[in-house]
Amino acid sequence: MNMLRAAVSVEQQIQQTAKHGVYVCPPKTARSHRTVPLTRMAVDAMKAHLRDFPADGPESRIFTAPQGGPVVYTHFMDGSWRPACAKADIPKATGPHAPGTTTPVC
Repeated sequence: MNMLRAAVSVEQQIQQTAKHGVYVCPPKTARSHRTVPLTRMAVDAMKAHLRDFPADGPESRIFTAPQGGPVVYTHFMDGSWRPACAKADIPKATGPHAPGTTTPVC
């Protein structure tokens, strides 16, 4: 993450398989390696998060699972995202992502 440039570089992904469990690996395609611009609100939220939960070093994860290690998609969706959507009364969608976005919907 580059706070001065308000961007985050996608260089790794988390995979979860029945055979190998949860592991970190490169993104699937060359196009998946990318730099994503952040809004001012996102930068401010990241600064607040890092103030409250400082990273151990430049290679540390910014967000970790409660027990440590990477955040697993299914655990995040079932344990955080869907309950938050239900609390906010956001209806469920039929697919894993909102059309035209990379943000998961409820």
